[in-house]
Amino acid sequence: MGESADASHAVAILKCLRPQLVIVNSEEQAGGGIEATRRIKAEVAHLPIMVLSSSKRSCYAQAYIRAGASGYCLNSASRSRLALAIESVSEGAGWIDPALSAMVLRPPPTIFVDARSADVPSRDLPLSERELQVLRLIAEGMCNQEIASKLVLSPETVKSHVKHIMEKLAANDRTQAVVLALRGGLFT
Repeated sequence: MGESADASHAVAILKCLRPQLVIVNSEEQAGGGIEATRRIKAEVAHLPIMVLSSSKRSCYAQAYIRAGASGYCLNSASRSRLALAIESVSEGAGWIDPALSAMVLRPPPTIFVDARSADVPSRDLPLSERELQVLRLIAEGMCNQEIASKLVLSPETVKSHVKHIMEKLAANDRTQAVVLALRGGLFT
């Protein structure tokens, strides 16, 4: 058993100790737990990784799974659930906390071109018109306060829109949301 506060040190420890499982505490990992998970998986690919987190946002769980984690468990889980999660992951199974499983396992949202800005048939958009406006302003490099002023909204409302955009697009941050929107053809 070993403990580390950063990914570089963790990789060195893992190569020395050769554990059966890595547990990443997303709140305590210096430099970001997602990046630490990615680095550990790149160096020790066969090693299962379980993430403990207080975040109930499905986009974080999805980001950890994409980074190479085999499991994502809320640190508020009961001891029996945590034990089951650790045992499952260490035996090669995946684990997603039941409180998040429905959201994490659903297919990623389909991003359609806004019919008002292009000559395409109208389709259901996963983002509301206001969310699209906010996303376009994020793409222009505006901060929440600037977006609030431009759209005559409170900063808290903009923050809420940004949160919903990131959840709907399963993005880890504002930059990734813009990249996903560009790839999905929301704007050029």
